[in-house]
Amino acid sequence: MNTKRRQFINFSLVWLAYCSTYFIRKPLGVVKTVLGMELGLNMSELGWLDVAAILPYAAVQIGYPGLSSKYGAQITLRICLVGAAVSSVFSSLVSSFSTLVLALLFTGVFLAPCWPACSLLLSTWFPSSKHNFVFGLINTATYSGGLGGTALATALLQYSGWRSVFLAPALLAVLVSVFLLCILPIQSENIVRVSASGEKLSSSLGSNSNQPSLVKIPAVRELCICMFCLKFVRYFMYMWLPLYLVQHLEYSALQAGFMSTLFDIGGIFGSPLLGILLDKWFSHAPMKPVSIVMMAGVLSLALFIITSTWGRLFNGKYCHFVRQGFINY
Repeated sequence: MNTKRRQFINFSLVWLAYCSTYFIRKPLGVVKTVLGMELGLNMSELGWLDVAAILPYAAVQIGYPGLSSKYGAQITLRICLVGAAVSSVFSSLVSSFSTLVLALLFTGVFLAPCWPACSLLLSTWFPSSKHNFVFGLINTATYSGGLGGTALATALLQYSGWRSVFLAPALLAVLVSVFLLCILPIQSENIVRVSASGEKLSSSLGSNSNQPSLVKIPAVRELCICMFCLKFVRYFMYMWLPLYLVQHLEYSALQAGFMSTLFDIGGIFGSPLLGILLDKWFSHAPMKPVSIVMMAGVLSLALFIITSTWGRLFNGKYCHFVRQGFINY
């Protein structure tokens, strides 16, 4: 099999795997519209559910960044998908705040290594000159998974209840893990890496870099701060936008769920487009155009407080699709 065909197949499988993780993490934001009433949770407890899901996710990525290098990216990805699926099933069976927190903790722990594993595989399979485009394209898995996960969760919430919202994504994650096992063979030292000119390079999935040395690289700390701010906005939208639309704009749970998917649709188009533009015209200074786009997204998002009461048509066509789509790169 030639290199380009192998790259396409491998990329597609990794895209599918990472997409499935967002099917697992998106239901929480959707079920909040009824979870408080079903389990008798107040607003503070609903907020702690977010902490339970995100804090272990961040802690594992920061504290154990080399899991994929140590155990193999493909093996790590498969095991974590199954583990997250089991935790998601447990979430559907709980009947109290404490047990739901425990289930979300384990879900966050298993989801954390998935992105580092995907990144390691992609950076190994593609030359650095293509990374802006490749990672911009893989980012569409985030928004496609968010879009599909939100739509599925909204439909299940409306017709089957909140517990079924956690079951369907779990089944999908298990199926993807099995699919990866059957289609993508375990590879370690024999993964082919190519240079920008198409020349094959020797490579392995290992890494000799440690965390302190990486932090010392110029601009890494600044990028970390930048990503923290972006993630702060993204997860706020993921976790609280449906509830905001229900409580403050008086949308139905079904309307709020499907309206919030437009946030992901904007990202599906914006992310690969920016990747192409950066590779073609700003390959030597990518942060300048990214900074401009980020600032535009932040300013327009701030205006959402004013324009959110202008009606569903305006919110759908402008506020979510245009505004929030740009901030997600």
